Amino acid sequence: MLRLERPSGRDDKIGSIHQITRLSPANWIDRNVKIGGKAMNLRWRPWWVLPYNLEHHRFPDGTYRRASMEKAGRQVEKSSSLAAKLLAQVQVPWTSALYVAPSAAQLSEFSFRRIDEVVLTSPTLAETRDLDAWSVSRKSFLNHSNITLRSAFRSADRVRGIPADVLVLDEAQDLLLENIPIIRETQAHCTRPEGPIYQMLGTPKSYDNPLEYFWSMESTQGEWVIRCSGCGNRTLEGVGENNVGPRGLICEKCGKHLNPFEGTWMRTGRDDAPVEGFRIPQLLMPYSYAYDPRIFGRMWAEIINKMRFYPRPQFYNEVLGLSYDSGDKPVTREDIRECCGNEHTFLDVEAFDFKIDPRIGNGLVFCGVDWGTGGASKTVFSACHYQGDVFRNFYMKKFEGPEADPEYIVPAILNLLERVRADMVGVDWGFGFGLNSWIRAGFGADKTYEFSHSQMQREKVKYDSSANVFVTNRTAVMSDLFRIIKMRGFQFSLTWQMLRDSGFSQDFLCNHKEATRMGKMIYNHPPGTADDALHSVLYAFLVSQSRYPRADLQ
Repeated sequence: MLRLERPSGRDDKIGSIHQITRLSPANWIDRNVKIGGKAMNLRWRPWWVLPYNLEHHRFPDGTYRRASMEKAGRQVEKSSSLAAKLLAQVQVPWTSALYVAPSAAQLSEFSFRRIDEVVLTSPTLAETRDLDAWSVSRKSFLNHSNITLRSAFRSADRVRGIPADVLVLDEAQDLLLENIPIIRETQAHCTRPEGPIYQMLGTPKSYDNPLEYFWSMESTQGEWVIRCSGCGNRTLEGVGENNVGPRGLICEKCGKHLNPFEGTWMRTGRDDAPVEGFRIPQLLMPYSYAYDPRIFGRMWAEIINKMRFYPRPQFYNEVLGLSYDSGDKPVTREDIRECCGNEHTFLDVEAFDFKIDPRIGNGLVFCGVDWGTGGASKTVFSACHYQGDVFRNFYMKKFEGPEADPEYIVPAILNLLERVRADMVGVDWGFGFGLNSWIRAGFGADKTYEFSHSQMQREKVKYDSSANVFVTNRTAVMSDLFRIIKMRGFQFSLTWQMLRDSGFSQDFLCNHKEATRMGKMIYNHPPGTADDALHSVLYAFLVSQSRYPRADLQ
C-alpha cells in the first residue's frame, strides 16, 4: 500500500481522502463513492474487487500487477467502475491521469455522466475539486492531482506531450491499433518508483480489433470461475450461454443453481502475460441486485429474451463480452487441456535417444516445419508419433530472436531431425520454397514432403507433379486435425500449464471459423497472432497419413 504525504497548501479538507493510505481502493470506493446517490456496495459485486485492488494485490508468486484490461459486456457498470477507480487513484497527491476515448462524444459522456455525477453526489469527493481548473477535458483536485480527458479516433496527436502516471483507454475496440503504442508513450516519463498504471476497457466485436488483439497477445485472460455445489464442476471458460437457466445461472453439467458470489478469478492465459485480464459478462449483473427479487427477476428475464431474440453476434458481444468469432472456435481451451499429458518439459534432444526412450517406443517419428513469415509468425518445428491410435506430440521448438536467421534455422532443424531419428518430415512450401531445398538435400528428398494450402481445391490432398508439392484443401485438413483433437485422438506430452506457459497453446486456440463472401467456411486468426505450432503439427500429421491412413478421416 502506498504511503502518502499530506500535500502542503490550501486547507485540511482533503484530510479525509487520506483514508486511502489505510484502506484498499475497493474499501475506499465502498465508503466514499456513490453511483446514482447510492454506495457501490461491492459485497454485491465481488468480481470488481480484484480489478479495483489490482495494484495493491500481491499474487501468490509475490508479484504486483499494474496493467489490466477489462473485456466486458454492455451495462456491467464498466464506466461507473472506471470512474470510481480513477477517482481513487487521483487521491494519491500529484497523480496525473489520462483518459482516452475514441470520440469526443464518448469523452463528454464520461466527463459529465460518470466523473461529474459521481463527484457531485459524493460529498467527500465534491470538497476536493479545484473549481478553477474543472472542465470537460480536465479535472483538477486540491491535492495537485488531475484527470485529463482526450479523444483519439483517427489520430493520437491530441495526447502527445501529456505525461501520465495513470493511463486509461476506454472503448478500446474502436481505437486504431497503430495509435495505441503512441498513446502508451505518455507514460514513458513516469517517475513513480512502483511504475505507471495502465488500464484498457471495452466491449469486443469481431477478432479484428485492438481489444481482442491485446486480450489474446498480452493478457492473462481471467475468467470469473464458479464451482458447482452439486457436482463440483467449474466454469473454467467463465460463465456463458450454457449457464443461462430459467431463473439464474446454472451448472451446464447438472443444472444446479450457481452462486457467483462464491466465484474467483482464474487465469486462462499465460501467467507471465504483462497485462492482467478480466472478462466481465452481463450474466453477472443481475446478481448485483439480488437483494431485491423484483429487480433481479426483471433483469434475468431480459437476459433470457436477449438470448432468444438477439442475433448471435450481438448476444456474444453485448451480453457475454466475447467476440462472436471466439464463440465459434473449432477447438476450445477445454479440448486442448483434455489432450495434455503429464510431462513438465519436452524431452531434451541432447540428452535422450528418442528411439529407445520408453515414452516414444520404436514406432515411426513424423516431423513438421512451419516457416515463419516475420512479425508474430515464427518458424516452429514439431515431432510426433503414434501411441496406439493416439497421435502424440512429444517435441516442439519455436525459433525466435537470433535463432530466426535462416543460416541458423536450417542446420538446427537438420540436427533436430537427426536427434529425434525422424522418418519423415512435412514442410511448408509457400514460405519455405528456398529453405526446403536445403532440407531435402540434408535430410533426403524421399523423406521430405512439401505442402501448399489452397482454399479453392476440392480434393483434400492432391499431388502437383509439376511443382513436386502436395496441395491441400486448407479448411479440410485443418478440420481433420481439429476433429481428432476434439475426439481425444491427439495428445501433447506437456501438462496444460506447461503448454500454456510456453505459448504453444495459443497457436491452437487462436483460430476461429468465418464465412467468405461466397458463403464458404474458412479458418482465420486475429491480426498479430500466429498459429505456427498448429501448422507444424498439421504437416507432421499429414505425412503420417502416408504410413498410417485413418479411415475415420477419409
